[in-house]
Amino acid sequence: MLPIPGMPDFVTLTLIVNSAQVVLVPFTAGGLWGITALPGYIGSAYRNRWWENGVMAFLFSLALWGAYHSVLSVSNQFTPPG
Repeated sequence: MLPIPGMPDFVTLTLIVNSAQVVLVPFTAGGLWGITALPGYIGSAYRNRWWENGVMAFLFSLALWGAYHSVLSVSNQFTPPG
């Protein structure tokens, strides 16, 4: 397929798609945290203990931080310099 004039190249498209995937990670981390923390989903014998909830909170905040910076990097890609 011939490249279309004015369209981004494959490197730019790859970076944008990977950045968009990082935005979805907090939803996955939050869903996993909810499933493992609530006894209605996993059972009261297997739900997270206090320290496991702490680890999940850290991982969720790390996912939010990554998604925020991913959105910033993509938005800076499209803003004109100066």
